[in-house]
Order: sequence, then structure tokens, then C-alpha cells
Amino acid sequence: MLLTVSVLAGCSIGSAAEVNIPLFQRTPRSDWINVQTDVSPSAVGDGVADDTAAIQAALDTASAPHAPKKTVYLPPGRYRITKTLAWQAAPKGVTGALLIGSGRDTRLVWDGADGGTMFLSTGASRTRYLGLSWDGRGKAAHAYHHFSSYAYETRVRHESEAFFNFTASAIASGAEGVKVPTAETMIWNCLFRDCAIGVTVGEKVYNYYQWIFDGCEFENCGTGISAPCGKIVVLNTRFLNSTRADVEGGLSPRLRRCVSIGANRFFQAGMSGVAAGVAIQDCRIDGWQNADGAIFLGTRGPLEVFDCVFTNPPKPGGAVIKAANAARQLFIASNNQIPDNCTLLAAQGEHSLVAVPAGKLGPALTVSDRPFLHSAPSADGKILDVKQDYGAKGDGQTDDTAAIQQAIDAARAAADGAIVYFPVGRYAISKTVTVSGGHYRLQGGGLGAMDLLWTGADGEPMFTVENPRDIAFEQLVLTCNETNDGIRVTATSAGKLTVDGVYYKNPQFYVPPGPGLVLRELPAGMVVDIPHLDGPLTVDDCGPALVLVRWSSQGTLLVKGAKRPKTGLIGCVTYQGGMIGNQDYWDVRVEDNQDLVLGDYYDEQTYSHLSVSGLPGRRDGRVTIQGVKQHQMADAKTHPAPFITVNNYGGQVMYALSWVHNEQPFAVTVSGENPCDLILMGNAYSLLVPELFLADNCRLVSFHNVLNLVQPFQYLPDTIPDGSLSAVARAFDHLRELSAADLRLHHSHRRDSDR
Repeated sequence: MLLTVSVLAGCSIGSAAEVNIPLFQRTPRSDWINVQTDVSPSAVGDGVADDTAAIQAALDTASAPHAPKKTVYLPPGRYRITKTLAWQAAPKGVTGALLIGSGRDTRLVWDGADGGTMFLSTGASRTRYLGLSWDGRGKAAHAYHHFSSYAYETRVRHESEAFFNFTASAIASGAEGVKVPTAETMIWNCLFRDCAIGVTVGEKVYNYYQWIFDGCEFENCGTGISAPCGKIVVLNTRFLNSTRADVEGGLSPRLRRCVSIGANRFFQAGMSGVAAGVAIQDCRIDGWQNADGAIFLGTRGPLEVFDCVFTNPPKPGGAVIKAANAARQLFIASNNQIPDNCTLLAAQGEHSLVAVPAGKLGPALTVSDRPFLHSAPSADGKILDVKQDYGAKGDGQTDDTAAIQQAIDAARAAADGAIVYFPVGRYAISKTVTVSGGHYRLQGGGLGAMDLLWTGADGEPMFTVENPRDIAFEQLVLTCNETNDGIRVTATSAGKLTVDGVYYKNPQFYVPPGPGLVLRELPAGMVVDIPHLDGPLTVDDCGPALVLVRWSSQGTLLVKGAKRPKTGLIGCVTYQGGMIGNQDYWDVRVEDNQDLVLGDYYDEQTYSHLSVSGLPGRRDGRVTIQGVKQHQMADAKTHPAPFITVNNYGGQVMYALSWVHNEQPFAVTVSGENPCDLILMGNAYSLLVPELFLADNCRLVSFHNVLNLVQPFQYLPDTIPDGSLSAVARAFDHLRELSAADLRLHHSHRRDSDR
């Protein structure tokens, strides 16, 4: 009996009204290049003049070595493009450049050869593309092609961009002949309409990993997202009328909180590729056209589907999920809703289903009749330039502490949305800079454009933030050693802090050790929203607060403290570890029986993966991790290498749905007096299975794990003690809490009455 499926009568989740990206009222910064005023000949932006040469001249200037201006700004206008644009990446690549427009009113229109590419990226790392509309006019193949020849492209960010009428992929990556991949790429709040393919991740080449889609809209495309050789995480995204599939392919793909209306299929994966896990959570699939199912699976990796709602099938009596592989297929399901007279799944060969009880919480996505794409207009506040207005030098030698503090004090006094801006430069800071009050931002140009350089005493923080009320740190680089907090945050009352695009650097390490961003003793009502952090994160006794990370990468994540109640949530929607070169540091540490939930965890080139420890007598702990990939270095000092170590942690630890690619023996150890449930579920081990060292009071729950790169393919034995699936249901509830927090904070897809 399938206990996790309920049946729905025919219903619909609605259709789309016209949507578009926002209109941004920009105030140009001192280190921006305005294509209409700062280059000669200048761009016109009237849709008639050929603006290619003017824009290319600005791109050449911004991407030159040691450029004093690294941002190219396109004011509102219609820019006619006849040849491919590009950063000048040869011979070593470009870092920290920005191409920015005014949103829906900045439109680049292709008038070149059929099949052309509007923008070619051949080695641009940590670059951003914001507020641009691209129109291929049914002639251009691509708006962007990430085809790197010079440098590894990473931390690329496409945000609030719109793409219309492309004959191939609006955003393409890879292809035969590419030398260096593009990975760790953000596609956020973007619109794709009337394109053959919205985005292709990893065409014919691998290592196009961790492409994160969030808040996007795909309308009337052949395929929304195609990932033949890539790893994708798709969140809070809507697809309308995809004629082939909304999402196709991918290694360990993740689809969470998505809406599909009128597609041929919602998701399909072919017969090739690595047999790793697929996770589909809390999606609404309405009116799919293919009689073989809304989800079509050709690989043998475990498939997890929970909290999904399927409505209006093409025919009665069919299955909503079809497994076409003749080998044994593994399914994990919970709390799905299907139409009357339909079944959840049909498999060509043998299949094995584990039905997880529904849990205490329902789906997080309770409103599905609107786009996730944000379209409301926004305007810059007053710009307080630390160089032009307050005399900072930004030369890396002069002490700029006083000038920076003066600018922040002015923004705090105004409390009107002002932006304390750091143009291109290196700013020496010798004393702690204090930040308090509310309604202002600290903003720079990101890694490769600016740097805040600590020259003060060891052990002192670079910034302290006290009781923030809508304060943001954006695109800043903090360079200090492992004894210094980059940003230390404390509060005694409710408030909000946003940290986005902040990089924490240590000159002695590729991946910096140290406390990084430190959150200390935050109360109930305090919200820390972290869209993107590159560096360590320390969460110290913040149990009542909401700490939500959209994407954090590299540096230890440490959660600790036992004084305050755990009534809030500490979680990462997407987390990426990898302490490259540091065998003495864990990627993730949870201490003092704290709770932590990681929705999708990617870890590469690491040594020590996860450490969890508790306190005597505490049995209320939850650590819930769903992985994407984990790769442990082959030269670890300890054998077997520590993979997961749990010491005296009371409660439960889940590690699930990860592709674990370890080339040397590795260990999972549970010790101590506190009882603990260890859940290993749906993991695909490439070459070796973990060696287990478990205390007598550890209850092991292990099922649907495989060994996938050895011959023959191996299905590992299941261990499911009586009643143990209730622990899995609690872990699913933890993931639901993470989803609900994300929707409440960033989207309008939960009713006010929902918890």
C-alpha cells in the first residue's frame, strides 16, 4: 500500500499573466563606464544606430588589467547589436567585472548574422550581469555563451535579466573545444520567453557544476533548462508550456518548489549519465501533455519525490512518474497528491519503493498561482562615495578607517536607504568599524574590483554590527587573518541584516580558515538573510533567530551554543564546502546539540566533511543534510579518512541523496552516551562504501544506497528498523521548515495563515 499519496479531483493551478523583470532607477557610481557618455563614439540606444562598437569599447576598458573602472553601465535604451560582444579575457581571464542596465528598459537587440551569439564569455570569473533585456529576434542563437579559453569561470551571476526569441540556448555553456568550465553560477530572477532552450548547462563537457536557479520564469520554450553534463539546483521557478521538457538531464539534479503548467514533461533524464540521486520536492505540475508521465527517468539513481501535487493529466489511469530503465529502480516518496484514477509510478523493470510517513508539517508551497519572478521597480538611494565624498584613498597604504566610519555614520543618521559605496580600490582599515541603526547599505564592486584590508591587531573584528534594522553588506571583499572576525553581529531586539556577495579572504590560504561572518546571541525576531557568502560562517547561540543562507561557499560552517532555545531556524538552501589544502578544518561543524538543515550540499576537494557533537542529556538535536556531491581528497593523513563524525549528539543526523566520490577508505563514526539515529538514505557511492563505526545506542536507518561506478552496479543492503521511518519524516519536516522560511522571506507563495 502506498501511504504517501492522496488523490485529487480535477483542478488547475492557474495560468500566467504577462510578467517582466523590474525597472531599476540607477544612480551611476564613480567607477562606472556609461556607454552613452564615457566612450567615443558613444552609444545612442535608439534601436537604429549600431551601438556594438561603443559597448565593446566600454567592455575593453573595464576588462583591461588593473582597470580603474570595472563596471559597464547601459542606461535605458534600445541598443542595436550586430557583432558578438566580449570581455577582453586573454591571456589570464577577467575577474570582478560588471555589466549592468536598468532592467526592462535596457534592451539589447540582435541585428547580426543568423545563428550569432550576442555576448561571448571566454574566461570571466566572478563577473555579474544585472538588469538587462536581450532580444534575439528569432535570429541569434545565444544571448550569452560561456565558452572559456583562459580562466575557470566561477561565481558568475546573472540576475534580473530577460531573454526573448533565441533559436538555441539563451544562455549556453560548454561545447566541444572548450578548455575551462563555468561552474558555481547563479541564475536568479531571470525571465526566458520564446527560446528553443532557456539555459544549457554543460554541453558535451563535464565540470559545469552548481548552477543555481532561483526565482526564474520560463515561458513557451522548447526546454527550460537542459543539463546534459551539468549539476543543477532549481528553486522557486515557474515553467509555462515547455514543448519538450521543463528540465532535462543533470547529474544529481535538485528541483524544489517549482511550478509547471502545460509542459510536455516536467522533468526527464536520459539513459546515460551517472546513476546518482534526484530530488524533487514541493512542486506543482499541472496539465502535462506526455502520456508516459510528468517525470521520466532513465538513470538508475535513487529518486526522491515528496510534497508534490500533480493535476490534470493527459489521460486517466496513467502514472505520473515513469522509470524506463530495465534495471531495478529505487524510489523514496512521501505526501504526494495525484489525480483520481492515476498511479504515482510505473517502472519498466523491478522497482523498490520506501514510503515515508507524511510528517507533522505540510508542503511549504501553498500559493502557486503567481510567478516567483520579482518585477516591482526599485530605485537607488543617495550614493555616499567613500573616495569622492569622504576622502578615502583606496591605495592599500593610507589608513581609510576614519573616512569609512564617517560615511557609515552619515548613512545611519539619514536612515533613508543611502548606499555607502566603495569604488575600485584597496582600503586599509586599522580599527574596528561600527555599524548600527538601519535602512542603508554598504556596497562595493565585488571580488576583483575592491578589497577591505585589515591592518589592525589580531583578534579584533573588522566590522561590528549592533541591532541592525534593514542593513545590507553587498559585494564587499574582507581580507584578514584567521583570528579576526570579518563581520561580528550582535542584537538584543528584532531586526534584519542582509549579507550578499561578501567574500572573506586570507592571504595565506586558498580557502580561508577563521570565523568569517560571526552571528552571536541573536534573539527571536532577528533575521539574517544571506543570498551569497564566500567564506566562513559562525553561528553562535542564535537558536531563536532566523538565519537563512541561499548560497554559501567555502570556509567552515560552524553552529554552536546552548544557552538560548532553538525556536528559530538555522539553514542553508544551498551550501558548498571544500577546505582545499587544509586537513585540520572541518567543512561543517555542529556543536552543543545545535540544529542545522542544509537543503543541497555540494562539497569538493575536502578532507574532513561533517562533525556533529552534543551535550550530556540532550536528545533534541536535528542535523538534516541532502547532498549533491561529496569528493574527499585522496591524501588524507588519517585512514580511513573522517567523513562523518558524530560524538555524543542526542537526536538524529540525516545524510541523504549525495553522490559520494571518494577514492580512499572513509569512515562514518557515531560515539558517546546520547542515543542518536543515523540516516543514510539514497546515497550513490562511486568507488567505495563508508566504513561504519557505530555505538550501541546508535540506530542505523540505511536504505536505497548504491555503489555506482564499479562493475557490476551494486544495490547496498537496506536497514530499516521498525518505526525508524518516523525519523525520516522528521528530517523531511526539517526540509519543509527550510522551504517555508525561504518562501516567507523571498516570495509571496505562502498564505499569511501558514506556519
